[in-house]
Amino acid sequence: MRPATLVEVANRLRRGEGIERALAEFLDEFYSADDSDRAYQMLVDEPPETNDLRFDALLAAVAEYLAMQYSKNRAPKWVSHPKRILREPLFTSPSDAPAMKEWLVHSSPAEFKSHNIFTESRPLRRKLSDRVTWMSRSTRR
Repeated sequence: MRPATLVEVANRLRRGEGIERALAEFLDEFYSADDSDRAYQMLVDEPPETNDLRFDALLAAVAEYLAMQYSKNRAPKWVSHPKRILREPLFTSPSDAPAMKEWLVHSSPAEFKSHNIFTESRPLRRKLSDRVTWMSRSTRR
């Protein structure tokens, strides 16, 4: 069963599941939500700590990004807690080349930068279902 909230994603991570699978399955659920209110409800409850500071910060960045980009709501309050912000920058590229890091710093969405995570410009892309009509309406504003 796919996780329907970030709380469920964190619980799967705590049990040792890989971040890629748990997050991808959550995104499929999020993008399949019936409307923006339901989608926001998937983000609002604070996930438990995963025992990995990187994942804790990443879940906050994901919640902030999805809330701002798709549900047009303010980010949940829990995302701004200091424990959700990395002390050292995290670059999502396997390359340590200075040019790659510079590109990631430049291209990262603000919601990720605020958690000291540097990634591509559209980090949560998934194939969108035709059922996601509320998203196409909300992004045309």
